Amino acid sequence: MSIESIIIPIAAVTGVALRSLLAKNQAQSPQVVKDLKQKSNPIQHITASDFDNFISNLDNYRRNNCNFEFVVGIDVGATNTRTALFLKNLDTNVTKALEVKFQCKSMNVFRGNYAKLGDRVYDVLRKVPLGSVVALAGPVVDHTSVALTNYVEKEQDLHVDELNEKLFPRGKTRFINDLEAACFGIIGLGLEDRLGEYMASLWVSNEESSIPVKLKKISYAVMSMGTGLGVGIIQYNDNYHGEIKYQPLPLEAGHCLIAHPAPGDKYYDRDIQRLKFLSKKLYKDVTSIEYEDICSGRGLQYCHEFELSLLSTNDEPKIATRALKSGNPDDTPEGRALLVHYKYLMEAAQNVCVMIPSVKGVFFTGDNQLANESFVLESADIYKEVFLNHPKRHWLEPVAKHMVRQKTPHNFNLEGAHFVANHLN
Repeated sequence: MSIESIIIPIAAVTGVALRSLLAKNQAQSPQVVKDLKQKSNPIQHITASDFDNFISNLDNYRRNNCNFEFVVGIDVGATNTRTALFLKNLDTNVTKALEVKFQCKSMNVFRGNYAKLGDRVYDVLRKVPLGSVVALAGPVVDHTSVALTNYVEKEQDLHVDELNEKLFPRGKTRFINDLEAACFGIIGLGLEDRLGEYMASLWVSNEESSIPVKLKKISYAVMSMGTGLGVGIIQYNDNYHGEIKYQPLPLEAGHCLIAHPAPGDKYYDRDIQRLKFLSKKLYKDVTSIEYEDICSGRGLQYCHEFELSLLSTNDEPKIATRALKSGNPDDTPEGRALLVHYKYLMEAAQNVCVMIPSVKGVFFTGDNQLANESFVLESADIYKEVFLNHPKRHWLEPVAKHMVRQKTPHNFNLEGAHFVANHLN
């Protein structure tokens, strides 16, 4: 069944501007998902150490599986690009994901690697994929071109026609925004009732959380803080036929400007000083700063630099490590930097939920969330109050009941790319 065959109009729920945006997105990306409520067999993931090992794994698979088909999912990060071939045995209905990653920071390297990899994959499998989906950061046009925001300006542009047809068949290859892919990954796992394997309540520890996370009949914001700040929406709709559908909508909300702090806040003076410091450092005082300027790996470094610019080490992982050991977050520069890092993530989520009042839940995803889980849980009361501290607090209180964090490692972008690739035929 193709994605196009299960399209319905999205209900108008959040004003003219959002209706227009949803309509435009649906026209470009007609990917509305039915509430299937069915579980598939678990996928076995096999990760290769390099391209040669990856090809060897493919060769072993082909020798032991005669009747199979496959799709391709790719997640393009700022440093690493991850590739997965999802191979399905048509006799047993079992899918294996053979994966490999490589470092890549330019489109020339990207094109060159996939030109070679496409030939090598075809030489082994002697067939092309049923569909290929590439998840990338940045605005995607017609699912065929992108200006990738993770790479330097002269190395950003990519069109599907530049890629090897053996791995990226024409008409069956689609570019999607990385947060759109993450939304699809969450939707796919939710429809299979498997979200509880990877998600838990934001406000309590895994041991205290007795209610497994499920995809509810509500709209969600998806916040992914890492190299940058990715934001997306999972728009829920229950149409008049009683069919339940979910529609992903990628946003660029991480580039919204940070709101002015409240004068009565006890950290007001420090917050103002920080905003001035970062505006001068990043924009020469010409503009205010974006949420992503704090809610990102580099943002954590900037905040730490503000707290103690003379510290000899200003390395993002070490800052987080020292903060996790610091006890009271206010006692050390690292603790204060990490506290602010997540404080503004909560404010960004708050803004999305107020701006789009149909959103009644939030997913926080990414390796960043996992690495700093203990710090976030210990400071949960602080972050909850930051989220609720708004003139429209009564709008936000119901949302706070459905705020969920990633608790175990999982690549939702690859999961979503696989989900979409399966629906391209």
